[in-house]
Amino acid sequence: MAGAIASDAASAMEAAGGMSLDFSLLQTALSNSQVLTNGTSAQAAASTAATMLVEEIGNTIAQQSTVIASPVPPSEPAHAIANIMRTKLASASTLASAAAVGGYLSRIVLNLGGGN
Repeated sequence: MAGAIASDAASAMEAAGGMSLDFSLLQTALSNSQVLTNGTSAQAAASTAATMLVEEIGNTIAQQSTVIASPVPPSEPAHAIANIMRTKLASASTLASAAAVGGYLSRIVLNLGGGN
């Protein structure tokens, strides 16, 4: 189980790329030797750290979804529409990354017993 959790943490950090997520609490919590022992404060701390990051991801997904879903005014000149579409594309990229990170972090929570 430790290998799966470590792999998911590494994958989440890699997928986060340029996102402004702070993984330090999760990294510290996962480094505790008692993290896989049921009912320990170490396990609870790791689960809480991952859950907090999942909540941040949820906020990011909501923000980026709003940008993507906003209509493009038909009266905009072509260069403005191009800029709007570039912004939407960047938001879609961030959204995809956030979804991947959220998946890895959610699996960490489940593997730590937080999904029971």
